[in-house]
Amino acid sequence: MSVEVSRKYCFGLVDIRCGIKIIAILNICVWLLAIILNLFFLIVILKSKVHLFSSDNGVEENTNNGIHAIYGVLSSSFMEVVFLYFNLCLKKSVYEKNVQNIKHWLVMYSMVLIHILIYYICAAFVSNEPLFLLGIGLISSLIVLFMLYIVRRFYYDELGHSVVQDNTTNGNIMIPPQST
Repeated sequence: MSVEVSRKYCFGLVDIRCGIKIIAILNICVWLLAIILNLFFLIVILKSKVHLFSSDNGVEENTNNGIHAIYGVLSSSFMEVVFLYFNLCLKKSVYEKNVQNIKHWLVMYSMVLIHILIYYICAAFVSNEPLFLLGIGLISSLIVLFMLYIVRRFYYDELGHSVVQDNTTNGNIMIPPQST
């Protein structure tokens, strides 16, 4: 009966491990979709670049724009791969009890939350539609906060289990008696 009471639930719906697995799988799907879309965008940019070189009209101006676009797509693709890796590690830590991977995920997504807040607040100052951008930023930050809350609960739960396991293994160590 004590096992049933000690089980943690994700907002009373599913087990916390199942909730973490759902978060990891949804994030993996989102980041895979973003990587695929970036690859398609990169192909479109490269095709237009090839087309511009064959026509020689305004090549220098469009070349600089194309280089900046390629740089932006490649850098965002790199970050998406990093986020994909951390989400795969989070999914794996549900089974392996790897607290360090969970902590890395928490650090990365805390940085994502800060980035979302700074980006949308700054964009709202410059934009003609500040309420729209602030609304999108609010929704995005609430989603990330929701994920951070659940993963943080899981992290402290796993941290508590690892401390309990360390205490039980240290209690089983036999120390030989000292002769005086």
